[in-house]
Amino acid sequence: MKVQYKMKRMEYLLLILFAIVLAAAILFGLVLKMYNVSLILIFIDFPLALIIAVFASLGIREEEEAKTM
Repeated sequence: MKVQYKMKRMEYLLLILFAIVLAAAILFGLVLKMYNVSLILIFIDFPLALIIAVFASLGIREEEEAKTM
């Protein structure tokens, strides 16, 4: 059960990081007119979203395994 909480915490931390990077990309793109920096931040956000999806699916899998035991 302890591993499940650790994975959930990691998932939430990555989700917060994703939101911060996305907000920074919007800020740099629309407000500061730095389109290249915004594009780089968006490209950083895609792998981060993939990692979040993997952590979420692993968390769901562990939750289902815990229910069957």
